[in-house]
Amino acid sequence: AAKGAPSAAFPLDGVDVRPALAGGTLAERPLFWRYKNHAQEAMRLGDWKYLKIAGSAYLFNLANDPMERADVKGREPSRFAAMQSAWKDWNSGMLPLDPQSSTHGFDAGTMAERYGIAPHP
Repeated sequence: AAKGAPSAAFPLDGVDVRPALAGGTLAERPLFWRYKNHAQEAMRLGDWKYLKIAGSAYLFNLANDPMERADVKGREPSRFAAMQSAWKDWNSGMLPLDPQSSTHGFDAGTMAERYGIAPHP
């Protein structure tokens, strides 16, 4: 949209969202992410979500289970393997996580403070 040219050394991994902004739709595509806390890795594709956290891996069907309570990787082993493999392929092209960076979770007191709720004494 801005008429810029991508670098050959760093290919674009996004999509042109102008059709959606004009009222159209976008083609389904995977969304990948990772988070240093608990060595999290995740992928979302349509209704499906692959999640690995603290060494345990899961597969969820978010349309049937939006609270992510029922791991269905045993019932969908090929989908689980494909999503896990796709995440690894994506991650192989990413910069390594910075060992000096700080990504931590919140404890109950920190969350209470964040939302202005006084923790119980």
